[in-house]
Amino acid sequence: MRERIQQAPRDLLASVLAVIAPLDRWTEKEQTQAEVETFIMDQVFLSLPESPYTPQDKADVAQLV
Repeated sequence: MRERIQQAPRDLLASVLAVIAPLDRWTEKEQTQAEVETFIMDQVFLSLPESPYTPQDKADVAQLV
């Protein structure tokens, strides 16, 4: 489990970079920002195990990203 938790941020970064790479000025468009935020939330919830992380812990981590 420890390796999975350590690998999660690296995988998340790679995934986010792949999503935003083809987008032109994505930070200026609210819809695109929302899509990227949703993608990050989905990835955080999928990558972190249920225990010891609560749904609120995962939401907090996703917000930090």
